[in-house]
Amino acid sequence: MHPSIRRGLRALLLALPVVLAGCARTSTAPVDENTIEITVHVPAICDARHAERIALHHAAVETIRRGFDDYIVVGTVGGNHAISVGPATARTMLYRDGERTLFSDDAPLLGHHRLLAVRMFRAGEGDGAASVSARAVLGNEWEAIAAEGASNTCFGIGG
Repeated sequence: MHPSIRRGLRALLLALPVVLAGCARTSTAPVDENTIEITVHVPAICDARHAERIALHHAAVETIRRGFDDYIVVGTVGGNHAISVGPATARTMLYRDGERTLFSDDAPLLGHHRLLAVRMFRAGEGDGAASVSARAVLGNEWEAIAAEGASNTCFGIGG
């Protein structure tokens, strides 16, 4: 078998489980009593906007679950995770607030990620003009979504 075909197959085999899953991996870490960090990883079949939307939905769910009403994103970092075809090394491209590239390298795309730092407020607290209603983000079914948890797939998240 030609070496370039072999390398391509190796890259495909490494990426296939992530692509087939089509699901996001999410985690939430408390920073203090009213601040959390949400990390989302989505496969390459999704795009960076999906990672952002999933993170915002998780922020809304966590806000409600923790007894708050509104939230504001106080920091965001996102990027792409890529893998080279030979030797099999991974590279990550990071950007802050979608503007400035912090690191970049050419390699086939494996997935996207987003980290949000979220500060949560109770009704009437915080900057009302800047904060977002968690219930409004989740829509009319906010109670069911908060109880069940935000979607972990990039399909079906609002456009």
